[in-house]
Amino acid sequence: MEARNSETLRLITEEVTDKYKMSYCSVTIENKLDRRQEFVAATGLSHDSMHMDQSFATLVIGRDLPIIIDSLSTNPRYQDSIVVTGILNADFYCGTPLIWKLNEQLQLRAGALCLLDTKAHPEFSLKDTDYLIEKAAEVTNHLKTFNNCPEHLRSSPAF
Repeated sequence: MEARNSETLRLITEEVTDKYKMSYCSVTIENKLDRRQEFVAATGLSHDSMHMDQSFATLVIGRDLPIIIDSLSTNPRYQDSIVVTGILNADFYCGTPLIWKLNEQLQLRAGALCLLDTKAHPEFSLKDTDYLIEKAAEVTNHLKTFNNCPEHLRSSPAF
């Protein structure tokens, strides 16, 4: 994927990590064929991808608003996840979908801009996601510039 080496996307993940003072940020694209979330850009992560069954980004893609899980380790649904217990030792997750609006009724949801930290953030609220949503729009617009992005996506405005 051409986007994997994008300096623009890498800088966005750094900006998000710095703004929120958290451990990890990633741009993930859903690879349905291989059932993986591909990390096309990331700060703090050393992995290139993760199986969809392990990825929290899959929770975000079908939503209009960000999802916030303020304490992964105390949430019975997530506390045994490899992301919490091993790979990242994460205790906080926030992600917002990457959405291409094709027209008034049709959207393509292909990934997420994700933020993770090794400590819980019970104070984090939907209001705190404004910057993350803004950056997700930048990511979406940037992804449309790649040759492997279909023409009808490159020519449609995001959001």
